[in-house]
Amino acid sequence: DNWYQDNIKMNGGWSLEQIDPSNPCGGASNWRASNNPLGGTPGTINSVDGQNPDQSAPEIERISILNESTVRVFFNESLDSTSIGNPLFYKVDNGIGNPLSVNLYPPDFRSVALTFSNLLTTGNIYTLTIDAGFTDCAGNSSTTLLSARFAIPAIIDSLDFVINEVLYDPRATGTDFVEIYNRSEKVLDLSNLWLATRDSYTGELESAKETVPEGRLVFPGEFILLTTNPQLVQSEYFSPAPHTFVEMSSLPSYANEAGTVVLITPSLRVIDEFTYNSDMQFALLNSTDGVSLERINYERPTNDAGNWHSASQNAGFATPGYQNSQYM
Repeated sequence: DNWYQDNIKMNGGWSLEQIDPSNPCGGASNWRASNNPLGGTPGTINSVDGQNPDQSAPEIERISILNESTVRVFFNESLDSTSIGNPLFYKVDNGIGNPLSVNLYPPDFRSVALTFSNLLTTGNIYTLTIDAGFTDCAGNSSTTLLSARFAIPAIIDSLDFVINEVLYDPRATGTDFVEIYNRSEKVLDLSNLWLATRDSYTGELESAKETVPEGRLVFPGEFILLTTNPQLVQSEYFSPAPHTFVEMSSLPSYANEAGTVVLITPSLRVIDEFTYNSDMQFALLNSTDGVSLERINYERPTNDAGNWHSASQNAGFATPGYQNSQYM
């Protein structure tokens, strides 16, 4: 549904139309809601028809740990399956070497699992390199060596992750988001972190949602932006770091007037918790629609009301995926 890139049309009655038929592997970037007033263009040229070629070479998006000898490598687009199956293309430093096998994930071929003979050890940060020559579905080849870091993640303790920015009252055309920050010195895995809220009457945890079930490593000092529609956030706000955006299937419901954002582990241990209300916004704003609340400092208490402020107008009223405009 996010491919509609329109919160109204995604509710029904409108078709999805492909922009450029010569770019069939474009995915979300090559589809839009129909612009035809009738809701679609059956049997005729699409209302959004235009040139939208894929001219970008594939890149590594992230790496997750499956076990002590296997990692899963995710790419930013669908790849040609015949170009990614050779174990000799991949190499890991610190004595790990080439994988014994490469497991592909059809039908989109956006990731591979690499199994090694040598075991990964806790405390080491490894670098995976991939030889040039990888080809995406559209035929673009990587021309340089690709590389990415990974490590066996540590256990998440209280306040390792902190809530850093919350958009709970988006514009009518926008969507909610929660930004978190790894303030620890550890590599952490988002598969061990869930997003939740609390019932306003009973105080009980509710609406717990997995963030990234398949895993995503977060290094010290990195931001992560949790939302159901990364494309819509990017269309509403500037961000120099769209690679930090994580698409969740659903978010807990955060009310416009007041609510609570909770980070928990799968065992329901609270890692961080932020109770907000609309009075925390800058009093001179004419409207708070589309204005996020930003944390001022990672080291100050999360529920210190003086540690939060409306994002600045100069920053576009939100700073998704990067340092807050009000940080000091």
